[in-house]
Amino acid sequence: VEDKSRWITDTTDLLKDEASAQLRADWIHHQFWLGEEAGWRSLVTWFVLGWEYDRSWTEGVLERIEEFAPHWPAQGRQRLKILQGGLRSFSADLESVQELIELLEELGRRDWFKAQFAVECGAIVKLARGDWLHRQEKYLEALQLFFDVDSDVPEQANQLKRSLAQSLSSSGWALVLIKGKPTPSPEGERAFQRAIVIQADSTNHWNGLGSAQQGAKNYKKAIASYEKAIELDPNDAAAYNNRGNALSDLGQKEDAIASYEKAIELDSKNSSLHGNLGWLYLECDRLDLAKHHTTKALKLKPDQGWLIFNLGLICALDNNLPEAIQHWKQGIEIHTNLLFTHFYTIVIGEQETGLEQLQHTLNNSESTIDDIESILDDAEVLTRCPTPIPGLPEAIALLKTALEARQPKGSP
Repeated sequence: VEDKSRWITDTTDLLKDEASAQLRADWIHHQFWLGEEAGWRSLVTWFVLGWEYDRSWTEGVLERIEEFAPHWPAQGRQRLKILQGGLRSFSADLESVQELIELLEELGRRDWFKAQFAVECGAIVKLARGDWLHRQEKYLEALQLFFDVDSDVPEQANQLKRSLAQSLSSSGWALVLIKGKPTPSPEGERAFQRAIVIQADSTNHWNGLGSAQQGAKNYKKAIASYEKAIELDPNDAAAYNNRGNALSDLGQKEDAIASYEKAIELDSKNSSLHGNLGWLYLECDRLDLAKHHTTKALKLKPDQGWLIFNLGLICALDNNLPEAIQHWKQGIEIHTNLLFTHFYTIVIGEQETGLEQLQHTLNNSESTIDDIESILDDAEVLTRCPTPIPGLPEAIALLKTALEARQPKGSP
């Protein structure tokens, strides 16, 4: 085995090299033939490495040693059950994964990892613990573990580095993208920055960094990050869409339109892309194009309340308030955000009920700044309506008061 792997430097290749992997599996099987203790000590290190680098090989090894299990005491049989359960159900069963991680952590404390690979095995188990925390939405705890792993990964462990970068990126997205919108998160931004250091050719990491920067209102940096993603993959529709969002936030409407149009050229069946472009045309008072893209978006995804509300806004600006009200009533039926449904209850003519509901929800729910700002954007559009909307000034006043109350002290 050692002779076959003498010139292999990346740990991954120790299991990808067919001859070396087969010999190693035979050796582990032979150690179990000699005795349970010898077998376990020979297996544990390679189980951990195989868990990360080649699960099919690892499953094969476990299947081969099952023949010895009837001769083991209960502890040995339970240990095999934990290894098999955690390996097979890693994507679904949190309890089985927890049992596996705790077993491997204990064996690591007992110095059962082969010295040559002890640091790498420890990093793999710690990364698994972080991923386990992530799946429970404990993103900051997971992220701290990922940063710890970053200092432990051996230089030659290239696949483990890529796995770490993906885990960092996953936590970054969870912290940065809230309800589909970029949100300020220094921890999330740091996660993407580190993922890029490890794996600089990933458009996903650059898009994530751009979203973190956009959430922090660093729009120029965000645009630069999105453009790096585009440089890496000129066919990345998401990067063009993200760049369009940032350009729009920066007030560069025509450049934003061009970016959205390129995204649609690359992914013409994406409802959100048409919806974003439709909204931008609405803001620019180009109602025909706004209606074209919003209608297109609704044909692709008819159950999107925000698009139905936007179609009503277009009709209202086009001085067709009766049709606008029909769309808004339809949107109220399917939209899940109470702030939006209460606001549009006001503009369809039920001012007293809508204002009371809006006030109650603003006072008694955890409505986010983003939600309130989004409704204020809709309200701003409605102030341009040729026909005045009763109750609109009062709704705007309530929303602005609530927004001011939620802003951090000292913010503009």
